[in-house]
Amino acid sequence: MLVGTRGAGKTMLLRRLRHTHPGLAVYGDLRKILNAISNDTGAAGLTFDEISPSLEHAIRAKAVALLAYWLADQLRDRGLSLPLPSLRLTLPRALRSQAPSDSSIVDWLGENLYFADLDSFADGPPSQALIDLASAIATAASGSQDAPLLLLLDRAEEVVYPALTPILQLLDQSHPFLAVVATRPGLVGPDSLAQAGAPIPGDHYDIRHLGAAPYSAEWQQFQRAVLEGWVPCSLDKIPAAELALVQRVTRDAIRSTLEVVYESVGDAGTYEKGRAITAISRIKEMLIDAAQGQLHHLNDDLRGLFRKIRKADRKFKLPIMLRLGGARQHYLLGAARPFHDMSRDEKFVALGLRTGILTTCDGVGWHPYRPLDSVEIHPLVIWEENDPWYDIPYTS
Repeated sequence: MLVGTRGAGKTMLLRRLRHTHPGLAVYGDLRKILNAISNDTGAAGLTFDEISPSLEHAIRAKAVALLAYWLADQLRDRGLSLPLPSLRLTLPRALRSQAPSDSSIVDWLGENLYFADLDSFADGPPSQALIDLASAIATAASGSQDAPLLLLLDRAEEVVYPALTPILQLLDQSHPFLAVVATRPGLVGPDSLAQAGAPIPGDHYDIRHLGAAPYSAEWQQFQRAVLEGWVPCSLDKIPAAELALVQRVTRDAIRSTLEVVYESVGDAGTYEKGRAITAISRIKEMLIDAAQGQLHHLNDDLRGLFRKIRKADRKFKLPIMLRLGGARQHYLLGAARPFHDMSRDEKFVALGLRTGILTTCDGVGWHPYRPLDSVEIHPLVIWEENDPWYDIPYTS
């Protein structure tokens, strides 16, 4: 499982693996693959209270079928043969009886699966059917490949939470294929998700947190390597002290680092601090506006909240850590209790982590079963020009 905030590089890493993996590798955007379920339910990521428990089984089953269709379509596009018996078993009985028995089933699924009624999935298929399909593909590919089948699944935080059960089951190390699932930190669903047979993180699969120590020399070196690869001319123009400031402010959002460095060089080919500040301010406003949409029912003035935090301490310095007190119910896979039973503060932290205005503190790697007792306000959303900084582990 690959965990990282907005712009940390998750998608770029997965797409790179698709091209560098020596065996068969397929990349998929889970929001697009499972969009039919959002259409059925009117819900997507972060909508924990709008899904009836009676629908969870059917949602999981339709997710199995949609993922199987995506995988079959990827193989067909590459001219590879399909294990048709295994593919047919990823459909509910009602659709299986109508589907063609030859390779035209892929086109048929493309026309019929999206709009298939959710009720028709009440009797399955089970998650094991998807695992069996991927295993059959991996076994067939192993004879001509030097590495196992690699499934690269992106944006897990944006899908309806019951659909994540078959996705997480793909991560189990016992399968003859490898899977990488990328997600942002924060809740993906209530505790029922963790009880639905998902493998255990840290035991059945590994977790990698991109940017867990964003103020470290190692992350600074990584940021610089990315800048050298993408915007070498702009990087050469920015003074070392100004680059260090940009790296601190953008923290683990490497995409934001790239944007600011690139836009800080004017038409004359020289560094202009005003352009850098303008770029940071634009990204700041965008992040706050996006978060406000998710948090409006908990706080309808995030900018006002940040102003109050700045004024609360005459010795204001960045970064800002918030101690959570009794609000310690923040897990990646599932909340300790239903979302609607959480306190207002707990909901704010959960959604703040997901939207990126809050993050884990420097050096704290994300783990699904690690409760948080403190979080950091992302510097991007609270920084103003000339703000002082604490002496954090960072070299310029």
